[in-house]
Amino acid sequence: MSEELEGRPPIQGLAEVALWVRDLEASSAFYSDVLDFHVQDVGDGKTRVVNVSHPEFADFGQNLILYKHPDTPSTWPEPQGHHGSPRTESSPLHHLAFAIDLEDFDEHLEWLGQMGVEVETGVHALAGERSIYCYD
Repeated sequence: MSEELEGRPPIQGLAEVALWVRDLEASSAFYSDVLDFHVQDVGDGKTRVVNVSHPEFADFGQNLILYKHPDTPSTWPEPQGHHGSPRTESSPLHHLAFAIDLEDFDEHLEWLGQMGVEVETGVHALAGERSIYCYD
């Protein structure tokens, strides 16, 4: 670890990767029927949460978030400020998230600021937890 990173609060791991999918039903079936992951419909008709962590091997949930990909770029929802990656037709990645201890939230904000990273904060739409958003 470089000296520059010595004061960084710990990141616990990868919490979620969010993907655009063209066929939400087929993608959900793949993750539940083929890989035997628990798939949760959040009730909005366009989002599913796939828990990919096995209770024996993870201290926190690791999830794939599946977002139904709109038919054409012109029908895509407007970007929600910090939330999600720039929407491009060729990229299946919506965003990825790292897990942190919420007790270290303010310390992470301070550290990112010291590193010159522009951040926004908010409340995660599905988890309801405080979140830090930034671009790489």
